Amino acid sequence: MAGAPRHAVGWPYAAPPETPGGRPDDAGEPAEWTSRAQTVHGGTYDNRCGGVFTVRDGRIVSVVEYTDTRHVAATLFPRA
Repeated sequence: MAGAPRHAVGWPYAAPPETPGGRPDDAGEPAEWTSRAQTVHGGTYDNRCGGVFTVRDGRIVSVVEYTDTRHVAATLFPRA
């Protein structure tokens, strides 16, 4: 995505306006994305993430994100 911030690659900018299949409005919409960047330490941050977005009136009101915290710690905060 040209011009997109590195951390936003694959980010679901817009949520579906309706919840398909007759689910309750606050059931949440699942999404999956990959965040990629080069760290200040010269390492590669490449993390596949998932989340559940709660959407009301066409706006995201909450997000529960799932990510590999071990990869985050090892990549962004390496031991000296």
